[in-house]
Amino acid sequence: MSGIAVKVLAADVIAHLEGTALRTSDLTRVFQDFKGHMQGSIEKNFAAGGRPDAWEPLTFATMVGWISGKKGAFNKSGMTAKGRTAWAGRLPLTATAVFRRRATTGASVTITPRSFQYAVLAPQAALMQFGGWAGRGHKSFIPARPYLVFQDEDISYLERNILAFITTGSFV
Repeated sequence: MSGIAVKVLAADVIAHLEGTALRTSDLTRVFQDFKGHMQGSIEKNFAAGGRPDAWEPLTFATMVGWISGKKGAFNKSGMTAKGRTAWAGRLPLTATAVFRRRATTGASVTITPRSFQYAVLAPQAALMQFGGWAGRGHKSFIPARPYLVFQDEDISYLERNILAFITTGSFV
């Protein structure tokens, strides 16, 4: 009697699936990479003055208060060229680079094998992100200027890298 026998060796498939399962359980490397990506994305938010939507501009009262504290911004004739230059280039959340640095390189990032958390620990961070009432007696309204925003391309970047890492062990 004649016949045929087929023997399937699943060792390679099993090894690949075991590696996939192992990589799925610990995404720390992917999240560490994403931290650097998000720092760059948040820096772009500051440079653009808000993304995808521009932040609400500073009020006239805020600008006057800010510019009046600048040495050389005014003289007896009014605003100087230095004052006009400072006025024209003034964007929300950029009076000093301190807040910007805290939102990028100084952020508190918590990474676990299964989660990623990005937090800005700075005075008035939540007020700037979500808006609200401020000042003496809470009489001044600060509009929301979301700087800590995960853009669509950031989410796509993370999704692509998670998928690539789980399936191959490397990033795209």
